[in-house]
This record gives sequence, C-alpha cells and structure tokens, in this order.
Amino acid sequence: MKEKHQFVRVVRVLASIASVALFGYFLRRTGTASILDSARALGWGFALLILLSGLRHALRTAAWHASIEPGTPRPGLLDLFGLRLVGEALNVVTPAGPLLGESAKIWAASRRMPGSSSASSVLIEDLIYGLGAVLFMLSGAVVWLLGVAVSPRTPLGSWTILTCLVASLLVPWVILRRRTPLVTSLFDRLPATSRLKRFLGPYEPNIKAVEAEVRDFFVTRRGVFICILVLELLRISRAWRKPT
Repeated sequence: MKEKHQFVRVVRVLASIASVALFGYFLRRTGTASILDSARALGWGFALLILLSGLRHALRTAAWHASIEPGTPRPGLLDLFGLRLVGEALNVVTPAGPLLGESAKIWAASRRMPGSSSASSVLIEDLIYGLGAVLFMLSGAVVWLLGVAVSPRTPLGSWTILTCLVASLLVPWVILRRRTPLVTSLFDRLPATSRLKRFLGPYEPNIKAVEAEVRDFFVTRRGVFICILVLELLRISRAWRKPT
C-alpha cells in the first residue's frame, strides 16, 4: 500500500511537470502578446470564460464520481478532477485524442480502485455524456423541424438526421434489454481458433466484468443515472453558452 501511494505521488509530480512544460510550450508558440490582447478584448468575459470552463470540468468530475460503484474504494473529487484535466489535455494535444486521454484516465484511476471499476466508471460517464449530447441535439432538431414542418420543402436531410438521433437512443436501450450481455454473446460466438479470440482471451474476464458493471449500473441505479444525466446536460448547456 505504501509503494502504491508513493507511485501515485510520483505520477502527480510528473503530471504537474508535464502540464507546466506543455503550457509553456504553447504559450511560447502562441505568444504572450496575442494572448494578452485577446484577454483585454474580452474584458470580464475572459474571467467568465475560465470560470465556465472550470465549472464544466467540475460537473463532469462529479458525474464521474457518481458513476463509481458503491462500496468501491475511490479517489476524492479533487483527485478525480486532476485526472480529468490530464485526460482532457491528452484528448486535445495528442493525435490519438480520446483513445489516449480516456485510457490514461482509466489507468491512473486504477491505481486507486479496482481496474474494472475504473474502466466501467469512465465508460458509464462517457456514455451518459454522449446520451446528453444526443438529447440536446435532438431537442434542437425537433424545435427546428416544428418551425419549418409547415413547409413542403423541409429538407430530407433534416429528417434523416432526426432519425439517426432517435436510433442512437433506441439502440443502447435494445442492447440493455437483451437477456445475454452483448459482449459476452459475441465472445461466446467467436471460434476458439480465431486470432481475435486468442488475442482477447487473456482479457476476456476483465472485459466481461466491465460490461457487467456497466449493465448493472443502468439497470439498477436509475436514480443515479438521472442525476448524472442532469449534470451532463448542465455541462453541455454551459458549453453552448460560453462567451465568444
């Protein structure tokens, strides 16, 4: 346990050094003069922009914290907030994007909780955020279509987008309604001699455990799901209201 805490401290120090170095690099490339000019042009809006950005990350951190299974050892909100900022930085500045950023969050959080709980909590929060984004776009599409539906010239593409948004809500619901979990079913159907089966074989128990935790969350913790969805919708609405 002591070695684990020492490892976490080392990761924090390295992450802090990397963050400062990355900030200095982009500051040098952008130029302090242009940044100061933009800040002066925004006035108090610059401080409001920083505040809203921090609030967005705080809301998603709270959603991530609530996604962790009860009774599981978990990092504090401040620790998760720091991990989230590191993951977001990797999402933005690296070509791998969320593939690296979300993986880094899972790996870092797994030092403080079981690996399956770390992976499932990140996946649950991302899925609910995606659901919130779809609902936000769907509401906008419905309002827009209601405003133009009286015209026979309503673009077919608009109805196509609306159909895709509705389908993106129905497909996860159908998957959750299945008696047999989807990933487990796919694993069982893979031939034992296939390359994919041999490659994923060592990770099969962990993948199935993550799927089980995600499925249990959406089936049994509906109240928490609604609360997290509200947090995500607040975060999305804040993102759309940022000053320009």
